[in-house]
Amino acid sequence: MRKFFSVFLCLSASLLLFESNTQARLENKITENQRQYGNELVSKQFSDNNRNFSGKKTYQFPLYGWQLEAIYRDGKSFSESARPRGNKVKKQIITEREANIISDILYPKKERGKYRKQIKNAHFISHFFENGVVSYEMLLDKRGKNHLGIIGVRAVLYSDEKTFKSIKVNAYQ
Repeated sequence: MRKFFSVFLCLSASLLLFESNTQARLENKITENQRQYGNELVSKQFSDNNRNFSGKKTYQFPLYGWQLEAIYRDGKSFSESARPRGNKVKKQIITEREANIISDILYPKKERGKYRKQIKNAHFISHFFENGVVSYEMLLDKRGKNHLGIIGVRAVLYSDEKTFKSIKVNAYQ
């Protein structure tokens, strides 16, 4: 019985490790995102170098039928956005709790670093961390005053592996 239990624990732990490594998130390579979501729906290449892809790829995101748009530089994603696009959309507007789940998938909390600052403007709420930013795109009422819900989640790493101290916050809003 003890041997069975230890084998079960080992299999469970390895399955969790495998599953966590295949999540779409910032700094994933193209093959890792393809393994998670299948082939891209749309691909646009910005450079001629196929080895270190620089461009944009769109995948089907599993939550709410949304699509994930990943922007790559040198074969790794540095910006990922989830939005309600395509014909499989189940939910156009989400709550902040649902947006937090998406942001945890795109940019896991353990990789963000220390929380630094929040900036609110009419269409976005941006949360700045030591290593990157998570922004929620807001739907406004007809007067443009009140937030009705969230219609997009974006996670971006700071350029050139910079930290919060060395960036210009306005460039990432």
